[in-house]
Amino acid sequence: MRGHPDAILQQHAERGGLMIYFSIALLVVAVVLVVLRVAERRSENRRLPATIIVAIVALAVGISSIVQLYRVGDTGAQSVWGNEIAHLKQASGK
Repeated sequence: MRGHPDAILQQHAERGGLMIYFSIALLVVAVVLVVLRVAERRSENRRLPATIIVAIVALAVGISSIVQLYRVGDTGAQSVWGNEIAHLKQASGK
């Protein structure tokens, strides 16, 4: 990623600010999984369609959270190490 260090840092902060929504989604999916499990234990009915739908949503939320976390970390690393590498190149005259 190239760009002004302040712009990269701003992008890192914006992406990090979005992580709260991914965290909330993970929490909601976890609560739904627990509620579904408790409901299955209390009754004889298997809720297979609901279980499948919740499993698919859990995978989607989990994968999207991992991708977003990677993006946040990448922009953070670029904002720190991008400047450091530029300074090192300047100091060595390359």
